[in-house]
Amino acid sequence: IYTDLLDNEEIYEVLLDEQFPVYFDRRIAAEDYEGLPLPALSLALRTVATPDYLRDQMMNIVNEAFDFFEGRDATLDLYLDVAQLKQAILGEKQEEFARALVDALPGCTSGQEPMMPGSVIIRCIPTSLTLDEAVQEVSKALPMYLQKVPDRIQLTDEPFTVSNRWGSVDVWLGISGRYGFAIALLILFGMALGSWFVAALIAGDAWRMRLLWLGWSMIVPAALVFLIGLLVGSEMVQNGMRYGLAHAEMDGVAYSPALQAALADALRPLLETIGNGFMMAGGIAGGAGVALIVWGSSMPAPLAEMHAPQAPKQEDGSFPPPAQPA
Repeated sequence: IYTDLLDNEEIYEVLLDEQFPVYFDRRIAAEDYEGLPLPALSLALRTVATPDYLRDQMMNIVNEAFDFFEGRDATLDLYLDVAQLKQAILGEKQEEFARALVDALPGCTSGQEPMMPGSVIIRCIPTSLTLDEAVQEVSKALPMYLQKVPDRIQLTDEPFTVSNRWGSVDVWLGISGRYGFAIALLILFGMALGSWFVAALIAGDAWRMRLLWLGWSMIVPAALVFLIGLLVGSEMVQNGMRYGLAHAEMDGVAYSPALQAALADALRPLLETIGNGFMMAGGIAGGAGVALIVWGSSMPAPLAEMHAPQAPKQEDGSFPPPAQPA
């Protein structure tokens, strides 16, 4: 599932087209952008930031999350590493990056300043510069330009660290992260199975009643699990996912509408897979419950129940009314 999600090229294309350029230049929402033209910066960034690079970064994020929750790493710190891109731009890819940027920059219009106040790099090509001269100007400005770009795009507000002190709550969170999920499943399954069986023994003194009780008590939660599966894949949950994406940010940069749509399309199959898993579990448990009911129903009734003494019938074939207490 996660591999399919990470192989979604549409997400990487949107990141390269919109999110990365905004982050590199102003790190604000795209609608407030007044610096370098996004298409030009996007084309220049493609000389160093490829879909394979982004996929590796996403894979590192997934591995980091699993390492934390499975206890292999005590700190959860999710980020995109931009340092190697900056090194490439200032190193072997500098001229290629600068030329790609200059080739995509528009010419300055009448009265337009080639450089915004406070900026260090031109946003349009003035008539006083040739393309080669503009490439040289951009190359000279790149070191100062990249100084304001952090080495990381943080995906969490701050790293979360689990303490190693045995007297703290954090250490138990760490233990639960390492072993807790598997242990919790085993404990819960064992407790549920034991309670279920003990309750069946209490419910009746014959296996017919016990099997019927076990079957009906299994069908109810199975139906609930099946309904949860239907709910997970429903439009309501997907609307909630889209709402969350609309309010999400990447290190202070709001997700663009195109990125929201791409992530929603990529996450939809994941939700459907999770929902199908719930429905499959509910269906299997429900089938087992029906089997127990059929098994119990096929058993003969207890002898005490079959041969219970009955009052003799009256002449009209009916039974006499029960005797009233004195």
